Amino acid sequence: MKQRTGGIAALFLIVFFGVLFYCGANAYMQGDNSSDNKASAARVVHVGILQQRGYSILQEYGGAVGFDAEYMYKIAQYAGFQIEFHPYKDFRALLSALEQGEVQVALGISQTDERREKFLFTDNWMNRGMMSIRVRVDDKRYDYGNVQKIDGMRIGAIRGSVMLTKAERWAENNEISPQFVLYENVGDLEEALIHEDVDGVVVGGMMLSDHYRAILRVSTDLYYPILNKNEKKLRLEIDNAMNRILREEPLYPEKLKLKYLSDDQNRVFFTAEEENYLQEHPVLRVAIADLYPPFYEEKNGVSKGIVPDFYRIVASRIGVQVEFIKYKNRYAALDAMHRGEADVLGLSTEDIIAASQVGLVQTKPYFSFPVFQIRRPRTAEINRVAVMNFMPMHIRSAINGRFPNIHFIEYPDIRACFEALESGEVDSLFCNMVQMNSFMSRFRPVEYLVEGVEHISVDCSGEVIQENAVLGSILSKASMTAANEIEGIIDSNVYMKPTLRGLLQSLPIQWVVAFFALLLVIIGLSVWEHYSAEKQRVLANLAKKQAALDAAEQARRAESSFLSSMSHDIRTPLNGILGYTHLAKKSESIGEIRHFLDRIDGSGHLMLDIVNDILDLSKIESGKMVLSSEWFDIRELFEAIESSISMNAEGKDIDFSAVCDVPERLYIQSDRLRIQQIAMNLLSNAIKYTPASGHVRWEMSVKKEGEQWMLTEIFKDDGIGMSEEFQKKMFDVFTQENRTEMKGVQGTGLGLSIVSRFVELLGGTIDVKSRLHAGTTFTVRIPVQAEYHEVEEVQEGSEGTVSKDFLKGMPILLCEDNEVNAELARFLLSDYGADTIDWAKNGAEGVEMFKNSEENKYKLVLMDLRMPEMNGFDAAENIRALNREDASKAVIIAMSADAYESDVKHCIEVGMNAHISKPINPSELIKVIAKFL
Repeated sequence: MKQRTGGIAALFLIVFFGVLFYCGANAYMQGDNSSDNKASAARVVHVGILQQRGYSILQEYGGAVGFDAEYMYKIAQYAGFQIEFHPYKDFRALLSALEQGEVQVALGISQTDERREKFLFTDNWMNRGMMSIRVRVDDKRYDYGNVQKIDGMRIGAIRGSVMLTKAERWAENNEISPQFVLYENVGDLEEALIHEDVDGVVVGGMMLSDHYRAILRVSTDLYYPILNKNEKKLRLEIDNAMNRILREEPLYPEKLKLKYLSDDQNRVFFTAEEENYLQEHPVLRVAIADLYPPFYEEKNGVSKGIVPDFYRIVASRIGVQVEFIKYKNRYAALDAMHRGEADVLGLSTEDIIAASQVGLVQTKPYFSFPVFQIRRPRTAEINRVAVMNFMPMHIRSAINGRFPNIHFIEYPDIRACFEALESGEVDSLFCNMVQMNSFMSRFRPVEYLVEGVEHISVDCSGEVIQENAVLGSILSKASMTAANEIEGIIDSNVYMKPTLRGLLQSLPIQWVVAFFALLLVIIGLSVWEHYSAEKQRVLANLAKKQAALDAAEQARRAESSFLSSMSHDIRTPLNGILGYTHLAKKSESIGEIRHFLDRIDGSGHLMLDIVNDILDLSKIESGKMVLSSEWFDIRELFEAIESSISMNAEGKDIDFSAVCDVPERLYIQSDRLRIQQIAMNLLSNAIKYTPASGHVRWEMSVKKEGEQWMLTEIFKDDGIGMSEEFQKKMFDVFTQENRTEMKGVQGTGLGLSIVSRFVELLGGTIDVKSRLHAGTTFTVRIPVQAEYHEVEEVQEGSEGTVSKDFLKGMPILLCEDNEVNAELARFLLSDYGADTIDWAKNGAEGVEMFKNSEENKYKLVLMDLRMPEMNGFDAAENIRALNREDASKAVIIAMSADAYESDVKHCIEVGMNAHISKPINPSELIKVIAKFL
């Protein structure tokens, strides 16, 4: 496993999955009707069940829940059919119905010679049976696991049942002779136990588990889906489906067991020896050694962390109190255990061999965590590696086996390891998953490369001395009862969030990239909220639409490429940014550098427009797309697009020419962004599907045709062309032509669909002429309004009316945790005379600086919202609450990438005067400052 833990990777990961889920949810919504139609036509398989709690119980809506039922739903989804459950009162009736063909499948059946003759068994089994002997809870005569006491016991059983056969065989093998009393059904069996006609009953699985306790549990036969003899084809389908399930989710049956068959999970069955131990030891004394957060820490005298939380649950299961005693190291804890001062070493990562060598008995592993290597990117060679000094030898040996040339350097804790890595003392460090996640979430490290070390994991167990082995048995049993809570314990003590530190390295590129990434985070959060709301609505109806799940899953997979459908639009201007930046770095001519920077600026704004439009794409399908109308210079847009496309064309050795037949000063009124996206999509496709040395030509004109101005664009290439068959459906969503010469060309089939919808919304037309291997020509015609504008007419709202030194001599308090953003703000403000800017690196520091300043020193405070120690909202609120006159008068303006309407509203609620969204538009910032000052 490999992931980048720096800011960019985390941000893009959030966005990718957020948009993926969003698109999947929308696809499900839009596909509801079609899914219903498909579901109604799907083949129905009739499945017989015996209603048993935990296995199969019919619900009011007609479906069923339980281990067998959910497993069968999963099989049906993979095999492509629907299921209808039919309940039967006992196994005889169920098997008779299967033999007569009333049902095609029966669930939860073990193999016998007679059944193999009559029915078809699948190759794969669903579950392993469990035979239990249960007694009344108040019957104290019988201890768990005491086989001798079962000798002579009156045990009720169902006549002819598999469990009776298993119990008789088990008794014979153990040379005991219980007296079996036979009954016809479970109801009669329970009545006999209640009225003490029998001492106990032998049952299978979860049967009679609510009000009775087990004194013996024995694994029995395997249970299968079985089929009518005539269902050979269906058996093959079910086996194939089960093979896929077990290949993709090997632990799927175990997951279902935890979900449905764990009623006994919260009960622990003890032997007489174990019961006596617990009575004599009402307090469990847990020794803590070599443990750090998140495994263990003390806060205000209270033990917290994964280990205390885990042992508190275990103690509650076995009915004792628990206390934690901290020791200097493992050896001090072992001495205390031998002196009788502690009962168990709370958590050890040693293996059983090391434990045995010092006379210790290990419990079953409580947790198991994979081992990770963390290193800096671009580290050429790994020699010196950091580990914690208490990392066990067997883990070190395993790591050394994988990395034979490394040398271990020991440190006292994970923080010291990270500091050594950051300072360059070591090349990498090794730790387990929890240590890695905990540190990275708490201390916001710079960007690292994280790699999972395959087949090496750390098992965490408790350890007791040999004389206390009975406690080890108790803890092993009790730990199994905490299986459902372990994930929650870990999650509550460990969390991980992305960091932005180390994101920016140089102004032009990083400024744009940071802005792009932050916008994507906002988009990801928005689509995630939308997806969550839609998911709740879907789940409310999910039980009634089991057959629709497969269709919904296919829709989600079909739209999982949503982001990549936008990537060629985004990569084109990004390529221009990176390319011109490379050229600017090499150039020594000021004029040439300015030219390159102008191109970078134009491409950056193109990328910004595209990113802002991602969410709008979903509105096309829902019919909620609202077009904007603005006056803009079409020649300027033409030049910006030409600049970005030229880079891509040069990279593929394609001759790209662009002709703009638009008079100077002619401005058009239309939706600028849609016109831009139409051109970007068609030009990008032309470059993509034209081989090297080919030609792409773009012509744009705006001419008056009668009373109507018409924008006409012609996109012509001599590339691979399109077949006549594909041209009939080229504007359909997710449609792509599958041809040999297109191998390796990535795309989603969204581009042409988006173009056609935009053209239609703008009231225009799109025509295409294409022949295989001869190229393609698209002609787009869009009606627009057009006027000749003077330059001054389109520069309303510029900062030109503000004096260039109106901030001179005015102390300004800038609260910003990011050094690059702070430096950028300083340069922007200095253009208007700002020469006294005090920088606070977080909200708390900003409040303190304002509080300690002279009265009326700061008339202007610029406030970031997301900062460590104290965020911008709290900082503004604290400043306004200060008992001094200027606290209420100072102008506080938020400057943040958090630009939701709720964020802006919250800014005003806490006392700020205005909100400016990042990336900062200098003109807008100066206008807002001038407005309040």
